[in-house]
Amino acid sequence: MIAKPEKSFFIPNYFIHPHLFLIIYLVSMPFYLSLGWFEQQSNIDKLESETLRTQLDSLKSQINPHFFFQYAK
Repeated sequence: MIAKPEKSFFIPNYFIHPHLFLIIYLVSMPFYLSLGWFEQQSNIDKLESETLRTQLDSLKSQINPHFFFQYAK
């Protein structure tokens, strides 16, 4: 006589694949989102650096070089 598996441990085949897909999706999603977040932060840092450099160049161009030699006499 062949022993049948208990019903509490029996998982039908049609439940294995959707659950496996869901587990893989839930595990991989945080990694995907974190990569996007790090890329976005990198872009923000580059833009802030570029903005600061542009502001510094603008302020440097506003300085009149004759101002430095006005009191040199």
